[in-house]
Amino acid sequence: MANTFPIDLFLRQYKAKFPGTTTPGNVDVRGLKSKKHATVEMAVDGFQGLASIARSGQVIAKYFDAKSNDALTKEREVLEAGAKAQLAMPRILICLENFIVMDKIDGVNACDAINSSDAFPEPTTQKWLSLNDKMNAIEGIGTWLARFHASFASHPGIHRHGDAILRNFVIAADGQVFGVDFEEVSGASREIDLAELMESLLTTEPGLFTQRAEEIEWKFDLCVRFLSAYEDAMTAANIPAGQGTARIIELVLDKIRISSLRRMKAIPQKVLHDIQARLDTHFKCR
Repeated sequence: MANTFPIDLFLRQYKAKFPGTTTPGNVDVRGLKSKKHATVEMAVDGFQGLASIARSGQVIAKYFDAKSNDALTKEREVLEAGAKAQLAMPRILICLENFIVMDKIDGVNACDAINSSDAFPEPTTQKWLSLNDKMNAIEGIGTWLARFHASFASHPGIHRHGDAILRNFVIAADGQVFGVDFEEVSGASREIDLAELMESLLTTEPGLFTQRAEEIEWKFDLCVRFLSAYEDAMTAANIPAGQGTARIIELVLDKIRISSLRRMKAIPQKVLHDIQARLDTHFKCR
């Protein structure tokens, strides 16, 4: 659970870094979901200096408490290295002792975009995305993740995103995919990122916990599109293939089991066998 965002501390550190600059009397902030570190969307009105470099009227500010200096350093390192590699990621605007302030990416959260339907449109635009739009989005995520893995392939300690769920990708108006939230980066196998993304795709609503597998057949198709786009981009980057689809499917099933425990919604073994068979079939047919 992320801690509370300390706005007074932020203002003190901002004024210390930029002495003589003005700050607003009341800061307009909106809390965002974050596993570990309090994160807010913040209006830049009244912040002399910050308003002139932000791309929009809103920025994203993330707080790292005194025990999280290593986490701040690592996230900053990832964002700066990603910028050099020209990855589509948030741009760092300023770093304070306990905060990173980044540009807000204007677009649609991938979880909302891909799971939208005629009954439940994507909440920002109130638009129901077509299946073709969703195919393009998931292929874009596969390509982005491959570029991320390729960019950090030789970097010690940063081999995977660490929390590669749909909610940590943003689809811009022009269709470009941005990756966000790098507080869980690690040196573990990159195949775990692939399994994490596919588990997120299959279990977010409408998903396996409320629908029969045959009712979300299109999501199994999206898994294939995602992995194919990822593999194509890795091949283009001359990065050797990983452990193969059989291992990735194993990891997906493990992630689904863990998710079922977290939600306290047990999935019968028969259903897991069905999911495995469907994934096997879809990947063999691609």
